[in-house]
Amino acid sequence: MPRQEMLDRMTANPDYVGYAHPNLNIDNAWWWEDPEKKCLDCGVLDWGGFMAKPVALHLQMSLFAGECGLLDAHGDGLLRMFIDECAGAGGPRLDLEELKLQVGIDVHFRS
Repeated sequence: MPRQEMLDRMTANPDYVGYAHPNLNIDNAWWWEDPEKKCLDCGVLDWGGFMAKPVALHLQMSLFAGECGLLDAHGDGLLRMFIDECAGAGGPRLDLEELKLQVGIDVHFRS
């Protein structure tokens, strides 16, 4: 599949496009625990990279910092958690297989 076709696939459905920084590694974000909500909150530091891009790009660029063994063992679970949290916050319920495919396309672009 040519590169442009892959990009078109990743942006064809607006549910799979979102605003974020391409990665939320420690140099671009900060986190704090909210004991009342019993959750971890996040803030963005680097607004220069904040943009609308395929959700798969944002996820892949954040997950790439994980060790291969961790991603092999928990990659599907992390994507499921993202899907559940997105839907739980009022966003669309993304399809796991489509999201996995799009993450794989993004990995392919970077290899």
